[in-house]
Amino acid sequence: MVYKDSFYKVLKIYVWKLKNSFQFLLDPNKSWNGLLSVSIMLAALIISLSSFQSSVRDSRTDLYIAFKERFHEIRKDKPKEKSEEFDPIAINHTKYYRSYWNLAFDEWYATNELFTLNDSVLWNNYYSDAIEDALKHNKYRDSFCYLRSKDKLSFRAEINKFIVALEKLYQKNHDHSLIEYCEGIK
Repeated sequence: MVYKDSFYKVLKIYVWKLKNSFQFLLDPNKSWNGLLSVSIMLAALIISLSSFQSSVRDSRTDLYIAFKERFHEIRKDKPKEKSEEFDPIAINHTKYYRSYWNLAFDEWYATNELFTLNDSVLWNNYYSDAIEDALKHNKYRDSFCYLRSKDKLSFRAEINKFIVALEKLYQKNHDHSLIEYCEGIK
């Protein structure tokens, strides 16, 4: 949002300057000044746009690296059991899966709600595929349902929007909704 607002402010200034520069072109005594002014302004606009695109790329990279590091930290706590069952009584299960789903939410929120100029590139090309794969496993589905039902997720305020995103991913591989699945395991 910050990038978007500042970009539009800069663009408004350039449009105003361009409009004023064209008025100089109409005056025969000042046409060289106007032409020079327009040329400089267009060069500055091109440099500004290039800098803006570079800044967006850098923010995507920083975001990706931060989430990757956080994922590796969470992964260290993954339960070692080979069972496909989620055990809500086991503290290590609840801690790991709560951390996983909170990270999944943060990935979705940052790439879809906070940085709208990123056009959800990271979500569509990376994070959604990983979460879609997780939703194929009983442990991940069951843990999400359990944590959601017990109100143990840190993103309660935005959970409905996140569930819509999860539903889209879940229904690619299932003929029923994730919420129906959660209701069925209670």
